[in-house]
Amino acid sequence: LCKWAMSAFSVSLSPSKRNAFLALTSRAPRKAGYLTYVDTLTPHLRETPVDGFGFVPAARVSYGRENIYDRSVKVLTALGGQYLLEENPPPVRLRNGDAIGQDLVSRRIIPVGDYVVIHPFAGWEYRSWDLRRFGELGHSVISEFDIDVVFLSEEKDQASLQELQEQFRDQPRARFVSFLDLIEAAVLIQRSTVFVGNDSGPLHLAAALGRPFVGLFGPAPPELTGPNIARGEFFYKRVECSPCAQRTCERPKESCMTLIEEEEVFEALSGMFRTSRGTIVAHG
Repeated sequence: LCKWAMSAFSVSLSPSKRNAFLALTSRAPRKAGYLTYVDTLTPHLRETPVDGFGFVPAARVSYGRENIYDRSVKVLTALGGQYLLEENPPPVRLRNGDAIGQDLVSRRIIPVGDYVVIHPFAGWEYRSWDLRRFGELGHSVISEFDIDVVFLSEEKDQASLQELQEQFRDQPRARFVSFLDLIEAAVLIQRSTVFVGNDSGPLHLAAALGRPFVGLFGPAPPELTGPNIARGEFFYKRVECSPCAQRTCERPKESCMTLIEEEEVFEALSGMFRTSRGTIVAHG
């Protein structure tokens, strides 16, 4: 791809309307990637072509029912590059991570010792495990392992956290942290013992940072949207409507996420404490 490095280039690596808009409205003379309008919340369920403007793609490729990590590889293929995803890449290293971590400890945002990070939110209601169960899991971790639990969220989720915070009103070992700074959130996750969360961006961040993780999946199976890194365990309960387009839920009173039990998640989490590095295990 060296010949492209000397030219202005705009690339959309994800089949989303926002990314396509930004790429197409840029002043770059060459544009590539997922530029076709796709009216879906789940692009992995349909074929999306890799398009090119201002040049002739080296190959005609499209992204469909493959792991989301393959999306960027498809674009590189269209550009004429040859790239293979590393099966188990080394953890990402954060610049100034130690200094930022010490600052977070001094500000009493994260504990000095071991702690578990729980991220209880996702981009869609039915992609999220019940907050009450996350609370039960947090209490189990504190009582069984005598370590702190940090509930990580965005500021926009604060109103939804009130009920969960009430469960830990008299528990000093539970902390609730929201960040606007992505680097601080990454350091918080990287210094944790284990990460637990729904199918969401922070789960992928934890996997990239080398943290053992427990991922909870429902509308989309982990083989399509889960991290392709062997450091964690997935829980996924396939039902008759799986995978779904995530517009509405056909089983709102008994969704696929409700079928994941707190006891099995805690058992997987316990196993993470007994090993220095987990391996991917899919539970169904």
